[in-house]
Amino acid sequence: MDIDETVFRDDVNTHGHPARRAFMLGYAETALRLRKQNLNLADAGSPAADEACRDYLRRMTREIDI
Repeated sequence: MDIDETVFRDDVNTHGHPARRAFMLGYAETALRLRKQNLNLADAGSPAADEACRDYLRRMTREIDI
């Protein structure tokens, strides 16, 4: 990509900027894909994936103040 890193970083950090929306969409899609993969691995018996899923749940409950 022929983009100045400073300009790109500023664009990604600017709320409402198209670059930020694209970055956040890609970030969310990647996070979802990783979480699904961890759930599949946890179901298959992976202790590390199971712990990662438990960590996701702890963070989610902290964020919504249950």
